[in-house]
This record gives sequence, C-alpha cells and structure tokens, in this order.
Amino acid sequence: MHVSLSENIFKDFSSGKGGGIMQFCREMLLQKGREMTMSEVARWMVKEGIATANHPKSLVKQKEKAANTGTNPAIKIDLRRYLRTDHPELCRRGISATTCRYLGCGFLPRRSWAKTGSPLNSRLVFQVRGVRENGQGLQPVILTHTGRALSMEQEELNGKYWSYPFKKAWEIYNQDNILLDEAALGQTNMFGLILTEGFFDVAKLVEAGCRNAVALMGNAISLGQIERLVWIRSRVRFPRILLFLDRDPAGKTGALQVRERLFHHGFPVTVFDWEQLVSFNGEKPKPIPESIKDPAD
Repeated sequence: MHVSLSENIFKDFSSGKGGGIMQFCREMLLQKGREMTMSEVARWMVKEGIATANHPKSLVKQKEKAANTGTNPAIKIDLRRYLRTDHPELCRRGISATTCRYLGCGFLPRRSWAKTGSPLNSRLVFQVRGVRENGQGLQPVILTHTGRALSMEQEELNGKYWSYPFKKAWEIYNQDNILLDEAALGQTNMFGLILTEGFFDVAKLVEAGCRNAVALMGNAISLGQIERLVWIRSRVRFPRILLFLDRDPAGKTGALQVRERLFHHGFPVTVFDWEQLVSFNGEKPKPIPESIKDPAD
C-alpha cells in the first residue's frame, strides 16, 4: 500500500485499486462499520489531523494570492505527451487525432513506471490552459488536467469528471487558442465566440472547423468568467456571442440566465434555437432530431 498525502492519492498494489485519499478513508471507515458521506469524511480527516498540510503558512499565502488576483496558478506538469489519440471512445465521438493534438486531449493510459497512480489514469483527459501576459506578449500556461470517466466504476469512485484542484469559475476553456491561434483569432474576429458547456462540445466544433469555440465547463456563468470574457474581448474584438448550451432543461434555463448576465455587461448574445428547422445535405429543412442533445452530438 502506498499513500501520498501531498499528492492526495493512494495505491493498493495487491488489489490494483487507487484513487483519492478521501475515498480511501471513506472505504476504510465503512469496513469498520462507520458509513459516512464525503463531507463527513472531510470533517473526520480534519479532526484526526489527516488533512493538515506540511507547510500551512505557505499554502495559505498561495491561496490568498490566487483569491486576490482571481487567477489560477500555473503548473509545470504537462501530460500531453502521454495522451493517446486513438482510443475507441474518441473515434466513436468523431474526434480526430488532429483535433486532440490541437486541444491537448486524449486517453491517459496507466504508466507502469510511475511511482504512484492517478485518478486521471484510464480516463479521457483534457488539458486546461490559461493565458498570461509578460514582456514578450501573451503566453499559454497549463492550469490543470481534467478527466472524463469511461466506466461506472470510475464514476462512482472519483466522479464523472476528476481534475487536480483549480477554480473553473475563473476560466474559459480553450481561451488560449482563441488568443494565440491565427485561424481561431480570425474566425473570432469575423463571426464572434461560440460559448458552450463542455470540453467535448468544443472538440466537436473544432473538428467541424469552428475554432472560435470555448466552454464554460458548466451551464452557468460566474462573475470571474464574465471578467475573463471582458479581458479576452479587450484583445480580440469579437462582434457577438452565440450561446450554444445543451438541449436539456438545465441547458435551456442556463442559457437564459447566462444571456441575461452577459447582456448586463455589454455583450451582444444570441441563444442557439434548438427548435429551428435545419436543412441537411440540401434536403427540405427539418427539425433538429431529438437524438441530438448538445453540440457534441
């Protein structure tokens, strides 16, 4: 058994199980007849001293700095060289190797030489990047990696999506390409931004040639994300935003709320109309099939 509090992971070599420390503690307590929710486990860990950091002062300063600036700290870990672009799920979704390399996404296999396991292993992983200004202009920085579960076991153990800690409420996914890729910059200047919910939405739109796509990483927008869009607009004069959220009730409700908030900050916004008639392959316009639930479809 290997346990790393600093990396928040455990690995049981006898059973092959691994994951986050909280899940490990929860399973250990359950074996002792103490069934707890995740929040109860968190309080138990703090009470027992398990969640105490080795350098609390430096961590507090780092958190205060991030809170004051509204900016996620950059990280040095870059998983892109390990990501495989030929996984069957990517093929099923119609996402090519070219798009994967462009966005920095793919399947993360278990690495036999790695000393510890990661909850990102065996998931479809997306690298999330931000942009920083320095004396040489704008530079991309890595903020985190997030992984989509491919099995119910992964989803039950660490959630549908798992990522190393960062505040998504401060970021817009794919902002770096909008600002730094010439093709994306040109499309954004001419047609505006396409604002979606998730990683796969952006991937499928990029696959279709729409490089002006970004994502909220959810169906709501925060003040930090609005401020990020204001910052992006100060560098890319996009004329409008097409709000292309999911077709489900949560997506439709979210679209109205997001449009209202963006409108109050001076953004011209159009909400994608899921009820419109669309012509496929030159045929007579028809309703969008009910099987299409989001941009990724």
